[in-house]
Amino acid sequence: MPSDPSFHGTGEVARASDIGDRLRVVLVDGSTLGARTVAIAAGVHDELPPIPGLAERWAGT
Repeated sequence: MPSDPSFHGTGEVARASDIGDRLRVVLVDGSTLGARTVAIAAGVHDELPPIPGLAERWAGT
């Protein structure tokens, strides 16, 4: 199981397992990583109703 301290990538996690002092993270593409910590993040996608002018005034990030 690779453990690369410089890995700061992203990927869709299929599962994560506690293996003592580390985590075993399996990505959906089948690759496996070892980690001491993981960051879990989720985003949102706004679906605006068809109101004239709303999209132009909607805040973006």
